Amino acid sequence: MTTNSASRDAYQLAVNREESVLFDETDQDAEDEKVTYAARPKQVIGLESNANLISSAQMHLDPSNKVKAIKLIDKTRRAFSISIESQKAFELAIRKPRRKTKHEVTRIRAWIYGVFLLLMKHHGSPTKTKDLNRVFALFAAVLTVDILLLINFTLHLFIPVTNFYLFGWLFFFVFFGIPYISPLMAVLAALTGNDQLLKTTGNMNSMMICFNIPLTIFFMFWHDDDPIYYLLLASMVFMKVCLSAVSAKVRMYLINPRYSKNQEKLTKILSR
Repeated sequence: MTTNSASRDAYQLAVNREESVLFDETDQDAEDEKVTYAARPKQVIGLESNANLISSAQMHLDPSNKVKAIKLIDKTRRAFSISIESQKAFELAIRKPRRKTKHEVTRIRAWIYGVFLLLMKHHGSPTKTKDLNRVFALFAAVLTVDILLLINFTLHLFIPVTNFYLFGWLFFFVFFGIPYISPLMAVLAALTGNDQLLKTTGNMNSMMICFNIPLTIFFMFWHDDDPIYYLLLASMVFMKVCLSAVSAKVRMYLINPRYSKNQEKLTKILSR
């Protein structure tokens, strides 16, 4: 227990002094790094006229003929350096506090983008099950429910017609026609077995969730629309996420149809 507390105290002291925790003054490199220089004259191969050749003796006698050797920046800042100085510099850099506003903005942006990738940009592997009918049936069921929700919300946009002028135009025209082109492309992809159409459908669903639906909900709330349709749009978003997950499996199967069979063979071979 005493050893652990002493280690923690030593670590905190090194952090407060902005010193390296891994190395101290007694540590040295096994061998000094080779000093490299830039802008050295290249050795000319081939025949040239005597007027263009400068002998090494003339270069030593006349300082104006020498090419200045430009030393690179100190090795604490050099890429791929394995010296103790560079490791100390790297350790201090990653321990540097990052509590400014720009760092918080970067964290929030990374969190939002990470959630977006998890929900809408599925790059899954092909399904491992032998019974592909289940996957295809699930894809058809999710797509059917998504289309039914879209039809229901479209009826609300036009009954009464004033809804279209209040908030329906946003659902239609923020990205023109995407809510209706997307399911049509999904149906066409299912009929033709085209993986590129499924990928395009996923991209359209992503744009719809990021722009069309949020703006529509905002204007519905602004004009005091029936709250039940907020739930309808939320259900639509959920079905889009499910459709993205299932269509990723189908799309990867279309790209690599023999994946499940090869996976089964490899499992048998590796289990021996």
